[in-house]
Amino acid sequence: MNESLFGGNRNCQRCCCPPIIINCPNGCIQEIEECEEKLEVFGGAYNCKPTVICLKGREEERLPLPVSMPSRCICHECNALKVLESGIYEINYMLNASASLGGEVTLAVNHNGKEIPSSIQTHLLAVGITSTFNGSIITCLKAGDVLDLIVFSCMCLNLCLNTGTTVSLTVKRIAEE
Repeated sequence: MNESLFGGNRNCQRCCCPPIIINCPNGCIQEIEECEEKLEVFGGAYNCKPTVICLKGREEERLPLPVSMPSRCICHECNALKVLESGIYEINYMLNASASLGGEVTLAVNHNGKEIPSSIQTHLLAVGITSTFNGSIITCLKAGDVLDLIVFSCMCLNLCLNTGTTVSLTVKRIAEE
């Protein structure tokens, strides 16, 4: 695993299909079984830990996604999801956050390091008031594609992820290519 791409994750990947053996950095070995149904490809990750993210004016910050959801043919790798089967996918994403200063904050789904244009949302956040970003898009993905969530602002501010589920990203294949 390329540790620089996934932030040096020290936890095992959560993955299935195609049949492979994963040697994780912490020493565990995981054997993965092949998918039985071609359309049964799904997975996700979320954050429920209070976190403060310092936004430094136009610098993108990757949102934390440390907890895996049930998955099939999707690898959960440090704050990202890796697709193992090509197809047409529905992607759902959410962010609940407040800001230390009033200002615009932009959220987007990153696909192999580039924002998916239809996923970009900008909200005006008020000081200390939780705002919710929700989105759902449909796009084509190839085996090996990596998805994550990024956030940025034109100004420097602290983005506060409070209690409860504050960030989530799910993918579900809805058709083969």
